[in-house]
Amino acid sequence: MSGDAREQLATAQATLVRALHGRVAAPGNFNPDHLTTAASALRSKRMRELEKAWPALASALGVQFSRHFSDYDAANKRPGGMEADARLFSQWLKGRPALPDEARVELAAEAARHGFPLRVLILRNPWRPVLLLRLPNRSVRCYRSQMGAR
Repeated sequence: MSGDAREQLATAQATLVRALHGRVAAPGNFNPDHLTTAASALRSKRMRELEKAWPALASALGVQFSRHFSDYDAANKRPGGMEADARLFSQWLKGRPALPDEARVELAAEAARHGFPLRVLILRNPWRPVLLLRLPNRSVRCYRSQMGAR
């Protein structure tokens, strides 16, 4: 394969990837409906990977998980790997005001696992403080106060 042919193939592949991510229109030789179906399947696969990587977060969000992920996906490019995707999704979620308390605890635990080992969080319903502490084995211990609980 000549150098020009390789460059043309690389350009065509890059255009196809951008189209699958919804960033550009479908290339002329592709059926737009098939491309939309393939893009939807890839998005669903990505969401399932995230659910497997972070089951407690998916469980805490419940039926909202799919909606939040779709909104996140529409606003962000694929960062290049599941770990990076999960980290960006968690950062994106932190800006959402209606995030359930259990999801907030899971995000704080993940932050303690990879950042500063101590986190304090105030739950809203009912109001009560939560202390998260990373242990030497990288697990996170969660201490929930009953103060304010009814």
